[in-house]
Amino acid sequence: MIRDVLLPALQLRFPNRGFRTEDAGRTIGVFPASHREVGDLTIFDDGDEATLFIGQITHLHIDSDAEDNERETCITNDVVEFLDKLFSDRILIWKSRTTGADGAMPIESGSLFSGIDVNDLTYVWSGPIRNPKRETAG
Repeated sequence: MIRDVLLPALQLRFPNRGFRTEDAGRTIGVFPASHREVGDLTIFDDGDEATLFIGQITHLHIDSDAEDNERETCITNDVVEFLDKLFSDRILIWKSRTTGADGAMPIESGSLFSGIDVNDLTYVWSGPIRNPKRETAG
C-alpha cells in the first residue's frame, strides 16, 4: 500500500507542518492550509496512485510505471518532491473563473501555459498571487 511508505516519509520530511493522519477510508492525512483561500491539502491512497487535493481549487494524481515492488517508493518520492516545491511557493495553483478548469504546475511555467487565462484565479501555497498572464498580456 502507498500509505505504508508515504505516511512515514511525510511525517519525517514535514514534522513542523501540522500534518494530521487520517484512518478513514483512503485518506492518508491532511496538511492544514497556509492560507484560507487555498485550503487544506488532503492526500489519498487510491491503490495505484496518490491523489492530492489542494483545497477546493484543484487535485492531482501521482502515479508511477515502476514495477510493483518499486511503485510505492517512486510515488512517495514524487509526492515529497511536489510538496517541497508547493510549501516553498514554487508551484502555481490556478482555477478558471469561467470554465472550471484547474491545475498546478511549476510557477515558472505559468506565463507560458496556454490553459491559463488572464482572468483565472492564481495562488501559491501561502496565498493568492497576481496571475502571471497579466504580466505578459501587456
